Amino acid sequence: MQKDKTRDKLLRLLAQGKKYTQGELAKELGTKQSAISKQLKRMEKRGWVMGHGATSNRYFELTKNGISIAQNPSQNGISRASKPENGISYTGNVLLVINAQIFKELIEGMVKLKDTDKAKKALIRVGMDGIEIKQLESSGIAMIVARIPKAQFVSYRLGSPENIGIYVERVSRLIESMPNDKELTIAVLEQDGKKRLRLECEGNVSSVSIEEGVRGMEKEPHVVFKSVAEIDGKLLHKIIREVAKAGDDPTVAVKISKDGLGLATRLEGGGYTRRTFDRSQVRVKADAQEQIAAYKTEYVESMLKGLKKDTSVTIQLTTKEPIRISYRMDGVDFAYYLPRI
Repeated sequence: MQKDKTRDKLLRLLAQGKKYTQGELAKELGTKQSAISKQLKRMEKRGWVMGHGATSNRYFELTKNGISIAQNPSQNGISRASKPENGISYTGNVLLVINAQIFKELIEGMVKLKDTDKAKKALIRVGMDGIEIKQLESSGIAMIVARIPKAQFVSYRLGSPENIGIYVERVSRLIESMPNDKELTIAVLEQDGKKRLRLECEGNVSSVSIEEGVRGMEKEPHVVFKSVAEIDGKLLHKIIREVAKAGDDPTVAVKISKDGLGLATRLEGGGYTRRTFDRSQVRVKADAQEQIAAYKTEYVESMLKGLKKDTSVTIQLTTKEPIRISYRMDGVDFAYYLPRI
Protein backbone atom coordinates (compact mmCIF):
# COMPACT_ATOMS: atom_id res chain seq x y z
CA MET A 1 0.00 0.00 0.00
CA GLN A 2 2.86 2.36 0.87
CA LYS A 3 4.46 1.62 -2.51
CA ASP A 4 1.25 2.55 -4.28
CA LYS A 5 1.11 5.83 -2.37
CA THR A 6 4.69 6.63 -3.42
CA ARG A 7 3.81 5.79 -7.01
CA ASP A 8 0.73 8.01 -6.91
CA LYS A 9 2.72 10.91 -5.49
CA LEU A 10 5.35 10.46 -8.20
CA LEU A 11 2.71 10.57 -10.91
CA ARG A 12 1.12 13.72 -9.53
CA LEU A 13 4.47 15.45 -9.12
CA LEU A 14 5.73 14.57 -12.61
CA ALA A 15 2.35 15.54 -14.10
CA GLN A 16 3.16 19.16 -13.25
CA GLY A 17 5.59 19.09 -16.18
CA LYS A 18 8.94 19.63 -14.49
CA LYS A 19 11.75 17.08 -14.92
CA TYR A 20 13.38 15.66 -11.78
CA THR A 21 16.37 13.52 -10.88
CA GLN A 22 15.91 10.66 -8.39
CA GLY A 23 17.48 12.76 -5.64
CA GLU A 24 15.16 15.71 -6.35
CA LEU A 25 12.11 13.45 -6.37
CA ALA A 26 13.13 11.93 -3.02
CA LYS A 27 13.60 15.40 -1.54
CA GLU A 28 10.26 16.67 -2.88
CA LEU A 29 8.34 13.67 -1.56
CA GLY A 30 10.30 13.33 1.70
CA THR A 31 11.18 9.67 1.18
CA LYS A 32 14.27 7.53 0.66
CA GLN A 33 15.97 7.62 -2.73
CA SER A 34 16.03 3.83 -2.84
CA ALA A 35 12.22 3.77 -2.67
CA ILE A 36 12.02 6.30 -5.50
CA SER A 37 14.48 4.27 -7.58
CA LYS A 38 12.39 1.10 -7.25
CA GLN A 39 9.19 2.88 -8.23
CA LEU A 40 10.80 4.56 -11.24
CA LYS A 41 12.11 1.23 -12.50
CA ARG A 42 8.61 -0.28 -12.28
CA MET A 43 7.07 2.75 -13.97
CA GLU A 44 9.67 2.66 -16.76
CA LYS A 45 8.88 -0.99 -17.47
CA ARG A 46 5.19 -0.10 -17.74
CA GLY A 47 6.02 2.78 -20.10
CA TRP A 48 4.83 5.48 -17.73
CA VAL A 49 8.09 7.42 -17.40
CA MET A 50 11.25 7.91 -19.43
CA GLY A 51 14.71 8.85 -18.23
CA HIS A 52 17.22 11.14 -19.91
CA GLY A 53 20.90 11.91 -19.41
CA ALA A 54 23.82 10.18 -17.74
CA THR A 55 23.16 7.43 -15.20
CA SER A 56 24.73 9.46 -12.40
CA ASN A 57 22.44 12.43 -12.97
CA ARG A 58 19.46 11.03 -14.85
CA TYR A 59 16.21 13.00 -14.88
CA PHE A 60 12.71 11.70 -15.47
CA GLU A 61 9.44 12.82 -17.07
CA LEU A 62 6.10 11.21 -17.88
CA THR A 63 5.48 9.55 -21.24
CA LYS A 64 2.23 10.02 -23.15
CA ASN A 65 0.92 6.87 -21.49
CA GLY A 66 2.02 8.15 -18.09
CA ILE A 67 0.20 11.43 -18.66
CA SER A 68 -2.96 9.49 -19.48
CA ILE A 69 -2.57 7.49 -16.28
CA ALA A 70 -2.11 10.68 -14.25
CA GLN A 71 -5.13 12.30 -15.90
CA ASN A 72 -7.45 9.35 -15.30
CA PRO A 73 -6.42 7.97 -11.92
CA SER A 74 -9.72 6.29 -11.07
CA GLN A 75 -9.67 4.34 -14.35
CA ASN A 76 -6.16 3.05 -13.80
CA GLY A 77 -6.14 2.07 -10.15
CA ILE A 78 -4.45 5.31 -9.04
CA SER A 79 -5.79 7.17 -6.04
CA ARG A 80 -6.78 10.81 -6.54
CA ALA A 81 -5.30 13.26 -4.03
CA SER A 82 -8.15 15.75 -4.15
CA LYS A 83 -10.83 17.11 -6.42
CA PRO A 84 -9.90 20.05 -8.65
CA GLU A 85 -10.78 23.40 -7.12
CA ASN A 86 -13.55 25.36 -8.88
CA GLY A 87 -13.84 22.66 -11.53
CA ILE A 88 -10.29 23.34 -12.78
CA SER A 89 -7.72 20.64 -13.58
CA TYR A 90 -4.65 20.49 -15.81
CA THR A 91 -4.91 18.24 -18.83
CA GLY A 92 -1.21 17.47 -18.41
CA ASN A 93 -0.77 17.43 -22.19
CA VAL A 94 0.76 20.89 -22.75
CA LEU A 95 3.12 22.70 -20.37
CA LEU A 96 5.69 25.04 -21.93
CA VAL A 97 8.06 27.63 -20.48
CA ILE A 98 9.62 30.36 -22.64
CA ASN A 99 11.10 33.85 -22.35
CA ALA A 100 8.06 36.13 -22.05
CA GLN A 101 9.46 38.74 -24.44
CA ILE A 102 9.61 36.28 -27.35
CA PHE A 103 5.94 35.34 -26.99
CA LYS A 104 4.81 38.91 -26.32
CA GLU A 105 6.56 40.35 -29.38
CA LEU A 106 5.03 37.65 -31.54
CA ILE A 107 1.46 38.29 -30.35
CA GLU A 108 1.84 42.08 -30.36
CA GLY A 109 3.18 41.92 -33.93
CA MET A 110 0.00 40.17 -34.99
CA VAL A 111 -2.20 42.79 -33.32
CA LYS A 112 -0.43 45.66 -35.11
CA LEU A 113 -1.45 44.38 -38.53
CA LYS A 114 -5.02 45.67 -38.58
CA ASP A 115 -7.54 44.40 -41.12
CA THR A 116 -11.28 44.34 -41.65
CA ASP A 117 -11.66 41.30 -39.42
CA LYS A 118 -11.84 42.78 -35.91
CA ALA A 119 -11.98 39.39 -34.22
CA LYS A 120 -8.60 38.21 -35.47
CA LYS A 121 -8.03 34.52 -34.90
CA ALA A 122 -4.83 32.53 -34.64
CA LEU A 123 -4.01 28.86 -34.49
CA ILE A 124 -1.22 27.68 -32.19
CA ARG A 125 -0.02 24.25 -33.26
CA VAL A 126 2.01 22.59 -30.52
CA GLY A 127 4.13 19.81 -32.01
CA MET A 128 6.93 17.55 -30.90
CA ASP A 129 9.61 19.85 -32.43
CA GLY A 130 8.18 23.21 -31.34
CA ILE A 131 5.19 25.47 -31.87
CA GLU A 132 3.80 27.19 -34.94
CA ILE A 133 1.48 30.20 -34.69
CA LYS A 134 -0.60 31.24 -37.68
CA GLN A 135 -2.78 34.33 -37.73
CA LEU A 136 -5.79 33.89 -39.97
CA GLU A 137 -7.91 36.28 -41.98
CA SER A 138 -11.68 35.72 -42.24
CA SER A 139 -11.24 33.36 -45.21
CA GLY A 140 -9.02 31.08 -43.14
CA ILE A 141 -5.78 31.95 -44.96
CA ALA A 142 -2.74 32.41 -42.71
CA MET A 143 -1.23 35.88 -43.17
CA ILE A 144 1.35 35.67 -40.38
CA VAL A 145 3.32 32.54 -39.59
CA ALA A 146 5.81 32.20 -36.72
CA ARG A 147 7.73 29.08 -35.82
CA ILE A 148 9.45 28.66 -32.46
CA PRO A 149 11.64 25.55 -32.23
CA LYS A 150 11.65 23.40 -29.12
CA ALA A 151 15.23 24.49 -28.33
CA GLN A 152 14.01 28.06 -27.65
CA PHE A 153 11.89 26.92 -24.70
CA VAL A 154 13.21 26.74 -21.15
CA SER A 155 10.97 23.69 -20.65
CA TYR A 156 8.87 21.78 -23.17
CA ARG A 157 6.43 19.15 -21.92
CA LEU A 158 4.01 17.71 -24.47
CA GLY A 159 2.10 14.46 -24.34
CA SER A 160 0.73 14.64 -27.89
CA PRO A 161 0.40 17.36 -30.59
CA GLU A 162 -2.38 19.84 -29.88
CA ASN A 163 -4.10 22.70 -31.74
CA ILE A 164 -5.00 25.80 -29.71
CA GLY A 165 -7.33 28.34 -31.28
CA ILE A 166 -7.26 31.88 -29.85
CA TYR A 167 -8.50 35.41 -30.49
CA VAL A 168 -5.26 37.36 -30.82
CA GLU A 169 -6.34 40.62 -29.18
CA ARG A 170 -7.72 38.80 -26.13
CA VAL A 171 -4.39 37.11 -25.54
CA SER A 172 -2.55 40.38 -26.20
CA ARG A 173 -4.51 42.13 -23.44
CA LEU A 174 -3.66 39.34 -21.01
CA ILE A 175 0.10 39.45 -21.56
CA GLU A 176 0.75 43.18 -22.10
CA SER A 177 1.43 43.82 -18.38
CA MET A 178 3.68 40.78 -17.98
CA PRO A 179 7.39 41.65 -17.55
CA ASN A 180 9.89 41.00 -20.33
CA ASP A 181 12.91 38.71 -19.88
CA LYS A 182 11.00 36.59 -17.35
CA GLU A 183 9.78 33.03 -17.77
CA LEU A 184 6.27 32.64 -19.18
CA THR A 185 4.49 29.36 -18.52
CA ILE A 186 1.98 28.30 -21.18
CA ALA A 187 -0.40 25.49 -20.24
CA VAL A 188 -3.75 23.99 -21.14
CA LEU A 189 -6.32 23.39 -18.41
CA GLU A 190 -9.93 22.28 -18.28
CA GLN A 191 -12.70 24.15 -16.52
CA ASP A 192 -16.21 22.77 -16.43
CA GLY A 193 -15.39 20.47 -19.34
CA LYS A 194 -13.97 23.24 -21.55
CA LYS A 195 -10.31 23.80 -22.41
CA ARG A 196 -8.59 27.08 -21.60
CA LEU A 197 -5.15 28.51 -22.33
CA ARG A 198 -3.36 29.47 -19.10
CA LEU A 199 -0.52 32.03 -19.05
CA GLU A 200 1.60 32.66 -15.95
CA CYS A 201 4.55 35.03 -15.49
CA GLU A 202 5.99 36.31 -12.20
CA GLY A 203 2.78 35.66 -10.29
CA ASN A 204 0.61 37.19 -13.03
CA VAL A 205 -1.85 34.46 -14.00
CA SER A 206 -4.46 34.70 -16.76
CA SER A 207 -6.52 32.31 -18.84
CA VAL A 208 -8.62 32.52 -21.98
CA SER A 209 -10.99 30.09 -23.64
CA ILE A 210 -9.67 27.96 -26.50
CA GLU A 211 -11.66 28.45 -29.71
CA GLU A 212 -12.43 25.03 -31.17
CA GLY A 213 -13.65 26.42 -34.52
CA VAL A 214 -10.18 27.68 -35.48
CA ARG A 215 -8.87 24.19 -36.18
CA GLY A 216 -8.03 23.40 -39.76
CA MET A 217 -7.89 27.06 -40.87
CA GLU A 218 -4.18 27.13 -41.56
CA LYS A 219 -3.37 27.39 -45.26
CA GLU A 220 -0.75 29.90 -46.35
CA PRO A 221 -1.24 31.95 -49.56
CA HIS A 222 -0.19 29.92 -52.58
CA VAL A 223 2.11 32.19 -54.58
CA VAL A 224 4.90 31.31 -57.00
CA PHE A 225 7.41 34.06 -56.20
CA LYS A 226 9.43 35.19 -59.20
CA SER A 227 11.89 37.45 -57.39
CA VAL A 228 13.70 37.41 -54.05
CA ALA A 229 15.76 40.11 -52.33
CA GLU A 230 17.74 39.90 -49.09
CA ILE A 231 18.61 43.09 -47.20
CA ASP A 232 19.52 44.38 -43.75
CA GLY A 233 16.23 44.77 -41.90
CA LYS A 234 17.13 47.88 -39.88
CA LEU A 235 18.20 49.68 -43.06
CA LEU A 236 15.01 48.66 -44.86
CA HIS A 237 12.83 49.88 -41.98
CA LYS A 238 14.65 53.23 -41.88
CA ILE A 239 14.15 53.81 -45.62
CA ILE A 240 10.48 52.73 -45.49
CA ARG A 241 9.87 55.38 -42.82
CA GLU A 242 11.72 58.04 -44.81
CA VAL A 243 9.79 57.27 -48.00
CA ALA A 244 6.47 57.29 -46.12
CA LYS A 245 7.28 60.62 -44.46
CA ALA A 246 8.27 62.26 -47.75
CA GLY A 247 5.23 61.06 -49.69
CA ASP A 248 1.49 61.69 -49.40
CA ASP A 249 0.23 58.22 -50.36
CA PRO A 250 -0.53 55.57 -47.70
CA THR A 251 0.92 52.91 -50.01
CA VAL A 252 4.44 52.01 -51.03
CA ALA A 253 5.42 50.38 -54.31
CA VAL A 254 8.02 47.63 -53.99
CA LYS A 255 10.07 46.67 -57.04
CA ILE A 256 12.64 43.93 -57.44
CA SER A 257 14.69 43.71 -60.61
CA LYS A 258 18.06 42.35 -61.64
CA ASP A 259 19.59 45.70 -60.66
CA GLY A 260 18.32 45.76 -57.08
CA LEU A 261 15.41 46.74 -54.83
CA GLY A 262 13.32 49.92 -55.16
CA LEU A 263 10.72 51.63 -52.94
CA ALA A 264 8.49 54.48 -54.10
CA THR A 265 5.40 56.43 -53.04
CA ARG A 266 3.37 59.12 -54.81
CA LEU A 267 3.41 62.85 -53.98
CA GLU A 268 0.36 65.09 -53.75
CA GLY A 269 -0.18 66.89 -57.05
CA GLY A 270 1.77 64.34 -59.07
CA GLY A 271 5.23 62.85 -59.11
CA TYR A 272 6.78 60.43 -56.63
CA THR A 273 9.66 59.92 -54.23
CA ARG A 274 11.85 56.87 -54.67
CA ARG A 275 14.75 55.10 -52.96
CA THR A 276 16.77 52.31 -54.48
CA PHE A 277 19.22 49.72 -53.21
CA ASP A 278 21.80 48.41 -55.65
CA ARG A 279 23.58 45.07 -55.54
CA SER A 280 26.13 46.40 -53.05
CA GLN A 281 23.32 46.73 -50.50
CA VAL A 282 20.98 43.91 -51.43
CA ARG A 283 21.25 40.35 -52.69
CA VAL A 284 18.79 39.77 -55.52
CA LYS A 285 17.46 36.64 -57.16
CA ALA A 286 15.12 37.63 -59.97
CA ASP A 287 14.01 36.54 -63.40
CA ALA A 288 14.54 38.70 -66.51
CA GLN A 289 11.34 40.68 -65.91
CA GLU A 290 11.04 43.06 -62.95
CA GLN A 291 8.33 42.43 -60.37
CA ILE A 292 6.39 45.30 -58.78
CA ALA A 293 3.29 45.77 -56.59
CA ALA A 294 1.99 48.30 -54.02
CA TYR A 295 1.18 47.64 -50.36
CA LYS A 296 0.00 49.60 -47.31
CA THR A 297 3.03 51.42 -45.93
CA GLU A 298 2.01 51.18 -42.26
CA TYR A 299 1.67 47.40 -42.54
CA VAL A 300 5.09 46.96 -44.13
CA GLU A 301 6.63 49.22 -41.50
CA SER A 302 4.97 47.36 -38.61
CA MET A 303 6.40 44.07 -39.88
CA LEU A 304 9.91 45.49 -39.53
CA LYS A 305 9.51 47.70 -36.46
CA GLY A 306 10.83 45.27 -33.88
CA LEU A 307 13.91 44.14 -35.82
CA LYS A 308 17.27 44.08 -34.09
CA LYS A 309 20.68 44.97 -35.47
CA ASP A 310 22.06 42.75 -38.24
CA THR A 311 18.73 40.97 -38.83
CA SER A 312 18.55 39.93 -42.49
CA VAL A 313 15.14 40.26 -44.16
CA THR A 314 13.99 38.27 -47.19
CA ILE A 315 11.43 39.85 -49.54
CA GLN A 316 9.63 37.61 -52.03
CA LEU A 317 7.58 39.28 -54.72
CA THR A 318 5.50 38.62 -57.83
CA THR A 319 3.60 41.35 -59.65
CA LYS A 320 -0.07 41.63 -58.59
CA GLU A 321 0.38 39.03 -55.82
CA PRO A 322 0.79 39.19 -52.01
CA ILE A 323 4.29 40.02 -50.81
CA ARG A 324 6.12 37.74 -48.36
CA ILE A 325 8.51 39.28 -45.82
CA SER A 326 10.42 36.88 -43.60
CA TYR A 327 13.30 36.87 -41.14
CA ARG A 328 14.76 35.00 -38.18
CA MET A 329 15.16 36.77 -34.84
CA ASP A 330 16.07 35.27 -31.46
CA GLY A 331 15.80 31.80 -32.96
CA VAL A 332 12.20 32.38 -34.09
CA ASP A 333 11.18 32.28 -37.78
CA PHE A 334 8.68 34.95 -38.83
CA ALA A 335 6.85 35.15 -42.17
CA TYR A 336 4.34 37.89 -43.10
CA TYR A 337 2.05 37.85 -46.13
CA LEU A 338 0.55 41.16 -47.18
CA PRO A 339 -2.09 41.51 -49.94
CA ARG A 340 -1.32 44.02 -52.68
CA ILE A 341 -3.31 47.24 -53.05
